[in-house]
Amino acid sequence: MKLIRNSRLRYQKDKSDKVYEVDLVELTSGEPSRYLVNFRYGRKGSTLREGTKTRDPVTLEQAERLFDSVVVSKVNKGYQDQNALSSYTSLQPKQPNSGFDHNTLINRIEQESSPYELGRQIWRLRPVANPEVASLIANKLGSDTWQLEYAILWTLGRVGSEANIDAIKPYLSHQDVRLATIALESLISLSPKSERKRIYVEVSGFELISVEEFVTQLDDFIAQRTAKGSINLLLKKAYLQSVFDEEMHQSLRDVLAKIPYAPNAFQGIRYILKMSEFRLDANMFAAAYYRLEQSNPYFQRAWKYHYSPEHGRLDIENELSSPESKLAHSQHTHNYLIRRQWRVLKQMGVNESPDFVRLATQLLLQFKDSDGKKPKTSEIYEYDQNWRRHVKAVNHYDEFARYSTLNALLRSENPRYKRSDAGYVWKLIPDVVFEGRGEAFAHLWDQVPHNLLELVLGSQCEPVCDFAVRALQDNTSYTDALSGDILVGILVRPYTACQNFALPLLEAYLKRQALSTECLITLLNSDVEVAQNLALDQLDKIRDLSKSVDVLTALLLMGQPSIHKWLEDRMKRTALFRSAQSELLMSLVLTLTDSHSEGNSIETFEHAEWLSEWLNLHCKDAISTISLPQIELLIFSQHSPNVLIGCEFLMAVDVEWAQIPTTIFEVIENNRSHKIQSYSVALLSKQSAEELVDNLSYLLKLLLKNNLSQRQAVLKTLPATYQRGSQHRPLVFGKLVDLLHKRELDSDLQQMIIGFIRQEFKRELSLNSLDEVMSLATATSTMAHDLAYDVFADSYNARQLERTLTASQWYSLAQSSTFALRALAIEQYVRTPATLLNANESPEESEPVLTLLNSQWQDVQDFAFEFCRNQMTSEHWNPESIVAVCDNPDERVQAFGRELLQRFFDESEGKQYLLKLSQHPAANVELFVTQLLAQYAANDEGMLLALKPYFVSVLSRVNRGRVAKDRVLKFLTEQADCSALVTEMVSDILVRQSLTSVQKDKAQILKAMLHLKKTNTHLDMPIKVTSPPSVMPKEGTISNEGNKSKESTSSNGGDSTPEKKATERES
Repeated sequence: MKLIRNSRLRYQKDKSDKVYEVDLVELTSGEPSRYLVNFRYGRKGSTLREGTKTRDPVTLEQAERLFDSVVVSKVNKGYQDQNALSSYTSLQPKQPNSGFDHNTLINRIEQESSPYELGRQIWRLRPVANPEVASLIANKLGSDTWQLEYAILWTLGRVGSEANIDAIKPYLSHQDVRLATIALESLISLSPKSERKRIYVEVSGFELISVEEFVTQLDDFIAQRTAKGSINLLLKKAYLQSVFDEEMHQSLRDVLAKIPYAPNAFQGIRYILKMSEFRLDANMFAAAYYRLEQSNPYFQRAWKYHYSPEHGRLDIENELSSPESKLAHSQHTHNYLIRRQWRVLKQMGVNESPDFVRLATQLLLQFKDSDGKKPKTSEIYEYDQNWRRHVKAVNHYDEFARYSTLNALLRSENPRYKRSDAGYVWKLIPDVVFEGRGEAFAHLWDQVPHNLLELVLGSQCEPVCDFAVRALQDNTSYTDALSGDILVGILVRPYTACQNFALPLLEAYLKRQALSTECLITLLNSDVEVAQNLALDQLDKIRDLSKSVDVLTALLLMGQPSIHKWLEDRMKRTALFRSAQSELLMSLVLTLTDSHSEGNSIETFEHAEWLSEWLNLHCKDAISTISLPQIELLIFSQHSPNVLIGCEFLMAVDVEWAQIPTTIFEVIENNRSHKIQSYSVALLSKQSAEELVDNLSYLLKLLLKNNLSQRQAVLKTLPATYQRGSQHRPLVFGKLVDLLHKRELDSDLQQMIIGFIRQEFKRELSLNSLDEVMSLATATSTMAHDLAYDVFADSYNARQLERTLTASQWYSLAQSSTFALRALAIEQYVRTPATLLNANESPEESEPVLTLLNSQWQDVQDFAFEFCRNQMTSEHWNPESIVAVCDNPDERVQAFGRELLQRFFDESEGKQYLLKLSQHPAANVELFVTQLLAQYAANDEGMLLALKPYFVSVLSRVNRGRVAKDRVLKFLTEQADCSALVTEMVSDILVRQSLTSVQKDKAQILKAMLHLKKTNTHLDMPIKVTSPPSVMPKEGTISNEGNKSKESTSSNGGDSTPEKKATERES
């Protein structure tokens, strides 16, 4: 059955969105009545219902009338034809709609008299060997017009044979280099392949160059690119040599991507562009023109000057007219070559040449998704007569808009795309809906579906794959015959169109036969979810995976997490027998150590660790019997994941330390991976318990190093020290607890040690090992505190704690940095206050409650305050304790100390309180002491002299302690006459303060000094009393003789007292 015509109609209105499709198909029978008209309809996106307009086959004329009537009736009802511009395959013989007729062209060539027009006609001939055409155009050689001569030589090289070589040879030495060049190309092209090398050397005069020499010269040019260096001749020679040297051809094609399309190379590049077209060299043609589209013009022809890094500023006109021009590849040349690329392909398509598809295929394969640029939208504005701007048009450009030839090949017949007016970019018209095929010369692509398949399987550009898939979908006879491996190759492509195309075909294929193991592995190795799911569905149909060791091996070597999860779920339902385990293990070892196998290696440590765990779980019996030589194959493979698996096998087998070869340890220790190096430690577990105990300090030292793998290996080795004999358990446990007392222990290591202790020392974590548990509770590590709390909080242990822990141990818990442990101690103190009151086991130590009052933890301080108020009486407090509380730097504790002083103050100890509290530097304590001065220091010479530092401290405060200052100054003034020593002390204090006090305090101090001086004239003080000078009254004033002059004081500072007495300060 063959599809002749197709119409896709769509109706959209309000919420209605319906689809109607009509097909005109031809049956394979040779009868005239072999045509059917079928239709499908329904809501868009749903499964369409099917029907037919022809119960029995009809003739073509009837079918076409019926097809048209159905389409017209639907259009009249509001349906729109979605692919009115799509390709149409006619049953009639194909008409020359391109305007090309070979016979007509030959007649024109025979009759054309104009040399220029004759050359154009000859240029249009098909590039197919034709002796008659070759003889016809060869007879026209000898013209004075070089364009005609060039066209004839060009065409002879493509349509001629060895018989035309003699007509070409005279042109090999032509003075016109262009004709000599094309003559050489044509001569080599018409010569037998076996003679091409000899002819090239004899005729060209060039020596053969090796690929290594060619690559070296190119690399030197690219690295230096000096003004003197040029590779034009080198490129020409290399491409001429590539006619018979395939290695040179491949090398030249590879380096094209690195050669700059710039002076000193562009002439050679143009030669390759031109001659690849002449030879119909699809690979070189595609590579050279793709590189051209990726490059930018070297200079702008419209400018007057061009700045070159090598030559400085160049005058473009003068430079281009010079035979030694330093410029090449302007924007005009660039655009011309881009247009020519499409013109060459288009001419082939018009001529219906099979070379069109071949060259187009190779060109399309060059493009990649990374070549696309960011889509953009540009607005074009115009201004009205009032200079107001209006949007005239909006242009949309997709990712590949700048690639002219790519768009011409894929979108020439697509109404959603339009070439720009300049012809270099393609615009996207988003409002147009088109679901048909829009490529140029679709009928030529249909004739060679294997080229479309090559694009589907090989292209790395999504638009190219989309085009190829759409074209293949119309060739059902070809796609239905595709093999399973090809369909799998299409399904694993990263493009949605490829996956949607291949999946139904592959599902239909699976109904006929199963996929091979290689296909299943390909599906599983892909990153396409639908491909992996399909493969897993097929694997689910295999009942016993142990009979498919090759499949199971491949699955285990895959790194995808989804495969690992599937395997784990599957093995929950299936167990491997001992024989299957051994076979699987041997298959894995051989595959991993096979240096010639590709894609069968493990690349990551995570995958290697997972595989080791899986094998230990499901092949444990087989691993225990694996031989040491098999393990050595993995370890000596030098591939780190393989070495890791070998080390895991070595840990699992029953082999003694002394039996392991030293070469294995050398490989492990010299590996760059810390994870593998750690196995040199883990293998120590194969030593005897006594040997391990001797190495215990070494192991613990390794544990402190910041190496995760090494730490894990140490903890994995330690159980071997006590599993063969429990006498070493306390030693290991104690050493680990000691580590938790180190301050420099990082949190990760703390967590590892705590986890190890929880797992390995459950028996020791009880009150039977109280010293060890208390060591955990008092460790530096807070994680150790949590572990100790878990032991204390155990329901059984909680009942034993009160009679098990001593008062000092409870006191240690109360000072813990962990809240939970402090809470335990506080609960105990609340239940049994005597535990705290009797916690002081040594008389030299301070009272425990005083330490709790000074705690840095708020909850402990609050408890201590409450405990002291409610549980402690005067029997528990002595002056030293109360003063110690008052001396605390914490203001809250000081306030509490003053509270205690007021509650438990003993008058018999008043002087002791006074002396000790006076030494406290806090202002509020100093103020409190002023209350005790009058009662316990008045008229006591010894006490007053002992309080001198206190008096100086109070009076020396700046702008603070006003009440305390006033009280102290008043007290000193009152007690100055107590004794001569006290008077001297007060005098010293006042003199000192008068020199240092602020202005506000100075008046009171001077007043006190004056009073002291009057009563003790013998004191040596810097102040004396003087009479004011007499002043005669001025004339006109009335004097009051009865008035007496008042005494005044004066001082060096100019200050005056309120009593207007003058004092004079001595220097």
